[in-house]
Amino acid sequence: MSGKAGSHGKVQPESTLPPCPTHPQPLPYSQLVHPLNKPPKPQDGPPKAPRPGGSVPKARLTREFLQRKRAEHEAIRQEIETLEAEQNTEPD
Repeated sequence: MSGKAGSHGKVQPESTLPPCPTHPQPLPYSQLVHPLNKPPKPQDGPPKAPRPGGSVPKARLTREFLQRKRAEHEAIRQEIETLEAEQNTEPD
């Protein structure tokens, strides 16, 4: 490890380096595309047709879930009212 420090040879300025075939040159800043401003990707095939009835599966599933939960809630509420009514009619 003898030798002068920094004697490995000087790095050439970028403008004089030959182009590297395996590493393409980076784009200048003006040509970079920001991730949030990407142009739309081309679609593969024709655009999708709207679903019949305008119902999206997720929206339909959500609606059915809420209807089911409302029915369960209503059944529990009626059961509570029935039990309270029975409790109030029993002699103490």
